[in-house]
Amino acid sequence: MRQYKASRSRRKFGFWEFSVDAVVRQVLNRIVNIRILLASILTAILLAQPAALQAATHYVGVDDQGFFPDSLTIEQGDEVVWFNADEFFSHTTTSTLQPFNPDYWHAILVDQFDAFAKTFNNLGTFNYTDQLESNFGSITVVVPAPTGITLETPRVEAGQFLFDVTGLTAGKSHVLQTSTNLTSWTSLSTNIATSSTMTFTNSAPTGIRFFQVYEIP
Repeated sequence: MRQYKASRSRRKFGFWEFSVDAVVRQVLNRIVNIRILLASILTAILLAQPAALQAATHYVGVDDQGFFPDSLTIEQGDEVVWFNADEFFSHTTTSTLQPFNPDYWHAILVDQFDAFAKTFNNLGTFNYTDQLESNFGSITVVVPAPTGITLETPRVEAGQFLFDVTGLTAGKSHVLQTSTNLTSWTSLSTNIATSSTMTFTNSAPTGIRFFQVYEIP
């Protein structure tokens, strides 16, 4: 969960109306919101920090028989390294796109173990050839897999503490737990996800509270 900004409503009847009671109510509301905000900040730091995406490196060899593997599926941001596995002959890895296309590449691998690396940041299927042997290969770039369950920005509605959770597996059961010390956890509810997102509703915490959601295998 990440930090959120509490909002307050005001009514306007041609001019702003202020009273002692209204000011007191605003102060009390701010105290409650600050408590909830503190819980949200700590929870965001300790439980919902998204994992950094780790790009992978894939290797493709080429010799007089062609590329191996000649078809490869990778995730957006991954790197592909072509290397010359031929002891006697040179080879190329050359995109079939037009040279002015930003995704075009061309490299000559003259000697055995010469290598060329390219990072694929755009989605799609990219075909290429060995211009010295007329062999072909393809790289298919897909959206990276979800990084896991993430607790999104919390909010308060009608006195209830709400937050959305993403990265869920539809059809799987997910358990919502709470803790005051990150050591002892109490299960609040178990829900079967119907999609990758779900909204959890709880009573507004009166002190520092932590929340976590885990998936039952």
